[in-house]
Amino acid sequence: MKKFLLILIILGGCGYLIYTYYLPTLKKTVEIDDVTAFNFTYTTGYGADNYVSYSVECKSDGCVAKVKPQRTIEINAVIVNVDDAFLGRLRKIIEDNDVGSWNGFNKSNQHVLDGNSFDLKIIMKNEKSIKAYGYMKWPDNYNKVASEFDNLFMSLVNK
Repeated sequence: MKKFLLILIILGGCGYLIYTYYLPTLKKTVEIDDVTAFNFTYTTGYGADNYVSYSVECKSDGCVAKVKPQRTIEINAVIVNVDDAFLGRLRKIIEDNDVGSWNGFNKSNQHVLDGNSFDLKIIMKNEKSIKAYGYMKWPDNYNKVASEFDNLFMSLVNK
């Protein structure tokens, strides 16, 4: 009887730990809210400046975007104030493409030495965040989302 109770207590404790710590990590989709910080970087080749980087940082006095196109040195990145319309388009891309489901994506192909990668971090007003990383592995609809981010942020450069 004592062994049975001990096993029952151990199993109950394991169940509690799984319920408390493991199951919440299975739900990766994040509820989307207004973006307060955004950073998306991806590599496009093997040279020092063959990466693209887009960021937005919002403070009490407004939001600023930074755009570093491919083959542009960091010091020549474009920095511009962005309005609510821009932030609304950014949020729409995130919502319409279910980018919240990317949260926790962290995959790589270790068999490729000189491949491409991406890194995404979004922080929202509700203090939730989306973090995703890939090296020669990408989440569903990655190419479509990256293209939409490209079009949105490059519109700031091509004004």
